[in-house]
Amino acid sequence: GLASTEAKLNQSEPAIQHYEQALDNIERLRAGLEKEHKISFMRGKLYVYDELIALLQSLHPNHPKKGYDRKAIETFERKQGRVFLEEMGQSGARRFSGLSKEIIQLEQSLTESFARTKANLSQLHAKPFEQRDNTQIKTLTQQLETLKNEQRAFTTRIQKEYPKYYALKYPQPVKLATLQNQVLQKGEILLVYGVLPEWKGIELESTTILWVIGKNQFQMLTLDITEEELQAKVDAFRASPNTLIEAIKTQPYFDIPDLAEDNLPSLRQASYDLYQLLMPEKAKTLLKDARTLYIVPTGPLYGLPFGALDTHNPAQHDTPHYLIQDYPIAYLSSASLLKTIRETKRKESDRGLSFSSKNSNLDRYPFLAFAHPEYPKNCSSKSDDIQAMRTESYLKLAGSEDGSCFTELPETKKQAETIAKLLNAPKDSNALQLREKASRQNVFDLSDTKRLKDYQYVLFAAHAVLPNEISHINQSAIVLSNPDKEGYLTMADTFALEMNADLVMLSACNTGRGKKIKGEGIRGLTRAFMYAGTPAVSVSLWKVESRSAKALSISLFKYLQAGKPLAQALRQSKLDLMADEDFKMYQHPYFWAPFVVFGDGN
Repeated sequence: GLASTEAKLNQSEPAIQHYEQALDNIERLRAGLEKEHKISFMRGKLYVYDELIALLQSLHPNHPKKGYDRKAIETFERKQGRVFLEEMGQSGARRFSGLSKEIIQLEQSLTESFARTKANLSQLHAKPFEQRDNTQIKTLTQQLETLKNEQRAFTTRIQKEYPKYYALKYPQPVKLATLQNQVLQKGEILLVYGVLPEWKGIELESTTILWVIGKNQFQMLTLDITEEELQAKVDAFRASPNTLIEAIKTQPYFDIPDLAEDNLPSLRQASYDLYQLLMPEKAKTLLKDARTLYIVPTGPLYGLPFGALDTHNPAQHDTPHYLIQDYPIAYLSSASLLKTIRETKRKESDRGLSFSSKNSNLDRYPFLAFAHPEYPKNCSSKSDDIQAMRTESYLKLAGSEDGSCFTELPETKKQAETIAKLLNAPKDSNALQLREKASRQNVFDLSDTKRLKDYQYVLFAAHAVLPNEISHINQSAIVLSNPDKEGYLTMADTFALEMNADLVMLSACNTGRGKKIKGEGIRGLTRAFMYAGTPAVSVSLWKVESRSAKALSISLFKYLQAGKPLAQALRQSKLDLMADEDFKMYQHPYFWAPFVVFGDGN
């Protein structure tokens, strides 16, 4: 309140000081909460970060040497994707070696005691008021407080005795100097888009901010567009592939090239409009020597494949030129995430188990695929079984009135077999989990026996569903064999897996989407697989066409096998698809644009 009042009175320095004190207080309170509570707690506090960012943004033009632009990006990093960052810290800590047995046992004992005591306390609170044992509740509450104090003392000890483990497990938002000097490599440019929403009761400049960050470049730019206007622009862009998707459903395959050609002009115009907004001239100048772009999207930009931005004005050029033709592109939830991923990779490399592709094939099989799942011929059921009800409701949503089940995906079998051969997967590696083996239970079995950690690249080629597309499923999920009996591989399931892959490829529709949470981004399969143990996930941003998906995935692994970095391999695969003389319709972004890499593009 003090900060907001001082800002309105143009008392900028006291305002900044009080905003930062407010953020320190917010984060101190946040630290004592559990993950889900952190998200709900922060939902009503994000405006404090945004007010400070807006203040710093307004001060910078008149005081360019005071570092307000640097403080603004660091404030953004304090707010953006913090729960995901902490999840990745926990994931990296699981694979850390070098702790004494005493420390490992003590940490495990404290974790288990805390979880058990909390569960017992929750059970007591769940009873009707008149049946509660208040004495027992008081005892357990005191025990819980004692355990919290013991955990704080343990954390302090870890920080002193095992600083590398502490830094990995409790990652902090990255400072700009650290990002430039220790994280980013030569030729890597970060484009961080901060979309400031309009908050009730406060006045903010309704603008979007772009920070352009390289090892030797840094600039904060203001983009004159509100969140609502930006959403309309992105919706206009996505309308073209969505229209094409619907048209393809009802037309013969040989009509698709004409449909794509007719659809392209509207997409190009929407794409160019976004390019002009999101890539101002100053940004283009800073990208002159870029070799790889990392995009940190927020707000409406989560659904935009930046590689499909047309850099040519359709009114002046008959032929489009897309951003992907100039740069490999990867996506991140925050700049801090790249720091955490690379620190984990360095720690893994130090003990010879890097999930960097260099030398990684010495201790792992090259490839594992769950493909061509077995779907029942008829999914109509009068059963009260919840799995069957979920499947039936999905099919109705998808337009199936006769009870026919999920469409079979026989081409994914060939896709998996071709990649396995390309990567020289040994026959004894059980690389191909096909038909009934492409099941949720088999994924769990491989994880429980630690065999899922034995593979460098993992492919899931199946149907996928978004949150709330199916009754009783409120999170993203992969549809593996016999979902009416075995269920769906959900985001929550994936968090429980243990992997050690360089890349997980989700060759299915909409796998890059999920539940959007302010300040956190998209909670979906991407972050779940990264937590399970991979620095990069290949996902899709809309419903994909099966033939182009197959061609692109095979090409991607061909270039990875040849030693190309991941983002470069994906870019080259898209360029090859666009250049296919036999299928000129593949020049349309619908066929290649939705495939993106989230995580480390190296």
